[in-house]
Amino acid sequence: MDEELEFEWIENYHKGQLSPDERQAFLDRQQADAAFAGKVRSYREIMDGIAYYGKQQPFAETIRGWEQEIKVQAGTDTLTANQANTVDIARDKKIVPLHRSYAYWAAAAVLILIVGSVLLLRPTPTETLALYETYYKPYPDVFNPSVRSEPNTTTTSTREKAFAAYRAGRFEEALQLFHALTGDNRQEQDNIRLYLGNCYLALDSLDAAGKAFLSIGADSHIASQAKWYLAMTYLKAGTADRAKSVLHTLVDEGGSYADRAREILQKIE
Repeated sequence: MDEELEFEWIENYHKGQLSPDERQAFLDRQQADAAFAGKVRSYREIMDGIAYYGKQQPFAETIRGWEQEIKVQAGTDTLTANQANTVDIARDKKIVPLHRSYAYWAAAAVLILIVGSVLLLRPTPTETLALYETYYKPYPDVFNPSVRSEPNTTTTSTREKAFAAYRAGRFEEALQLFHALTGDNRQEQDNIRLYLGNCYLALDSLDAAGKAFLSIGADSHIASQAKWYLAMTYLKAGTADRAKSVLHTLVDEGGSYADRAREILQKIE
């Protein structure tokens, strides 16, 4: 796909102007193409930066405005050069239009120069921690429903002991027991990772929690749950930008976490 059309595609996705089929094609491309997914993330980060300065124009209009200014300046510079050179030399000169991708990255460079001001307007770690405390609840035991009472330590399996410790809030003990489980298939392995991540999160081992949630693939049966708790991890760590990126994804995907994700975004954007 032409790069200019690609950026317009990204913009239309974020503006909600894609048809259902186009939106699905966009999400498929984002999942399959790491480079494209990186451009989508960069676009969102730049949009967030512009929003901090009260810009009301759509992002593409802002970029097009900068691009036009550069083109005009290029024309002025060429005209000045013509006054000092012969007409024949002037005829050989060409003004090369600025490609939108360069304008796009120029926008990124501008924002980097003023990132210090941006940081002053972003939520503080104390504020993101308050949001974490408001919205975080350990993921419930929905995968081991048959055992609800405290197990007999001599007859109960490691799995049952792990879930019993988890339900009781004994996360250090649950962590060790979950680590002892291997899982018979990918679905079971992802389940274990989700509960490991929750144990780490409750124990303030935030790096380990993030790794556990990130290890659950986008095509997993609990991908949305993993993203939600990854966002909670970022909020607890005070990394608002990372939390916002994951929360935006949850809103875009819809599902059971979309409303809560939208509520948090309204409070930190």
